[in-house]
Amino acid sequence: MHRFYIDERMNVGGKAYIKGPEARHVKDVLRLRAGDKVSLFDGSGMEFSGEITGIARDQVSVDILEEKEGETESPIEIILGQGIPKSDKMDLIVQKSTELGVSKIVPIYTERVVPKSFSPNKLERWRRIAVEACKQSGRVKVPVISEPVKIDEFIRSAEASYLKLIPWEGEKETSLKKLLPASLENNKVSLIVGPEGGLTEPEIELAKRSGFLPVSLGKRILRTETVSLSLLSIIQYIYGDISREKTIKDNP
Repeated sequence: MHRFYIDERMNVGGKAYIKGPEARHVKDVLRLRAGDKVSLFDGSGMEFSGEITGIARDQVSVDILEEKEGETESPIEIILGQGIPKSDKMDLIVQKSTELGVSKIVPIYTERVVPKSFSPNKLERWRRIAVEACKQSGRVKVPVISEPVKIDEFIRSAEASYLKLIPWEGEKETSLKKLLPASLENNKVSLIVGPEGGLTEPEIELAKRSGFLPVSLGKRILRTETVSLSLLSIIQYIYGDISREKTIKDNP
């Protein structure tokens, strides 16, 4: 069943409208017709089934027939503070982080972020990529892609109750395996990942003073996009819903 995101709250018995390019995709590419069933989500955590009742050039109307609570969201909340990388690397980070269950992505300016790495149109692009990744992966909540902030602002805003991690190639003693607790008390994690060139020692010291824990990801130097996606995968495996054993426990 084809799946679509509706940027408005939906209710059973009401109507939803697929608009713009998505409507033209329904009509001209998918060639759906009145009476065809579709799956919808609105970011609220619910999944809806509906039936197409009308198709126009720029709008497809759908009657909402059923709803159910989504079962694809991670039990942990992960906020990723990502140093803005060059080129289109952030596209990949947003897409794959969404698939891996991230809750929020905050693009951050660090000392080694190239100024031209961000423009306002990129933010809208990243938000569209997140929606598309949700559609593909079956997620029912779209992660927040926030306005960029400076690293010191991100550090100050991080709540004390989160497990706060900052992978750093300069950390030689503490490995991720050694540092991670057996369980997360409140199921919340905040991460800072540097851009190309990594983070400076003053940035690391500032983060440490606010409770972020520097960790090593091994002897090899990883690209920024590899760091983000590896870290998310490991956290989801240990505490989230990638581990089959954990999933069974959460959903007996």
